This record gives sequence, C-alpha cells and structure tokens, in this order.
Amino acid sequence: MDPISSWTDPAIRALERSDGLNAMGKWVSNTFHRLVGTGRAKEALAGTWMAHPAHPMLTDVTIGAWTSAAILDVLGGERARPGADFLAGIGILSAVPTALTGLSDLTDIVDPEERSLGTAHALANVGTLALWSLSYVARKAGSRRAAIGLSMAASAVMTGAGFLGGHLSFRKGVGVDQTAFDPPIEDWTAAIAMDELKDGQPRRVMVAGRNLFLLRRGERVHALANRCTHRGGPLHKGSLDDDGVTCPWHLSTFRLEDGSVLRGPATAPQPTYRVRISEGQVEVRGPDRDDLR
Repeated sequence: MDPISSWTDPAIRALERSDGLNAMGKWVSNTFHRLVGTGRAKEALAGTWMAHPAHPMLTDVTIGAWTSAAILDVLGGERARPGADFLAGIGILSAVPTALTGLSDLTDIVDPEERSLGTAHALANVGTLALWSLSYVARKAGSRRAAIGLSMAASAVMTGAGFLGGHLSFRKGVGVDQTAFDPPIEDWTAAIAMDELKDGQPRRVMVAGRNLFLLRRGERVHALANRCTHRGGPLHKGSLDDDGVTCPWHLSTFRLEDGSVLRGPATAPQPTYRVRISEGQVEVRGPDRDDLR
C-alpha cells in the first residue's frame, strides 16, 4: 500500500462503516423525501430538466467563489479586500441551492456505506458553510485577522468535503450513469424464445453478459438495459403504462420506444436495444454508439 492510501483508505472505510452516520443519513433522507416528494421539485433538484445532474455544476460556483476569496485574503492585500468579501458572500449564497441539490442526491443513495460517506460529505459542507459565514460576519465587523483565520479553516474543511465527494463519484460511482460502461452487443444475439415471452409481462434476461429488460406487446418486443441509469434499480420489477416503465426504486420513468426520460429523478436516458425475431428467437443488438445520448 502506498504512503497516501495507507491513511486515506482506512479513514474512508471508517466513515463508511459508521452506523451513526448511516442512521443520520437515513433520517435526513426520509425527512427530505417527505418534504420534496417525487414531483417537479425533485426533478428540478436532480437536474432532469436539463438532462444533467445539477449538484456537480453548482458545486463549481460555490467552491470557485470561496477558493478565490481565500486566495485574495492571502495574496491580494488591502486593495483586494472588497473583492474577497464579495466572493465570500457569493459562495455563501450559492451554497444554499448547492446544498439542496446535494440533499436530493443523498436521498437517492440506497447502499448503507455510500449513505454514511455521503452524510459525512454533507456534514463537512455544513461545517464549511458555517465557517465561511462566521468569516463573513467578521469581515463586516472589521476583524480582518479573524476573518482570514476562519477562511483558512473553512478552506481546509472544504478540501476534505471535496475529497469525500470525489470519492463518492469516482470510486463509488454515485451519480454516474449506471449503464455508462456497458459495452454494446455488436452482433445480433439470441436472447430468448419468442414463445417464452408472455404478453405484457416484463422479463429480465442476460445476453452476452448484459442485463436486459424485455417486454412483449403483441408481436412487438421492447429491449432496454435493465439497470436504471439513475441508481441501478431493476426495471423488470417496476410498473408499466402505455408508453413507459417506472423504476421501483426512485420512480424514474423511461419511454419504452427510445429510453428517453419521461419522469425524473433520472437525468440520463435508458439505453435501448434493437430487436428482431428470427426463427422464433428474439435477437438483440446494440445500442449503437450513435444511440447513446
């Protein structure tokens, strides 16, 4: 084990295994879900409306403003004080929508260890906001030395929070399209016999190592990736309507025809596969790279 991961990995594991953090995260998630629900507010916070997660985009604004303020505090001198104060305020204001979108994402986490780590990330961000708020108050009161000291402490906590957030995304894959790394089925491949598909009843099948959702309606068969792009929920256990299938975990709905998102919180469409019937066998192919939107 290298010198860096020799202390970072055990620290991360300790956070992941914390029953207290998991319990707190579950309580916060349940409370937030009761307040926000699954309607348009949830879709707005998730980023469904722009087909892109909202939280990562907003964190850039908050982190950028506070980082710039801290740099001006240290290197800018007296002439840079108004700019540093303004940026500190911008960071505080932008932290509100950033926190709300982050809470929305935390609510969608189903794995206990990931929830514990997400809760630690959230707590670190709350601490960062509190320190920057105190720094802003000190600036307005004319206590420059205290303001800079608080901004340095806030920057340290913010760095830790960013580390945890990066670990969630890049090591745990939280928030990543759950089908992003599924390779396409290059050639027509038999999935199941047509007469084994009951009309209107979803079926999960494994084809060339891919987890697929199949639905027969008359002589038409729809084929989609079975793992929901949002958090990997099993679509074959979801509910159906005329046009779409709804994931049982977070109620994202995808159009059967093309996999497009009909209702969030999913932001990425569900990959769809081409289907043909050959000698009584349902064969699938794709999705082609041009089909991956």
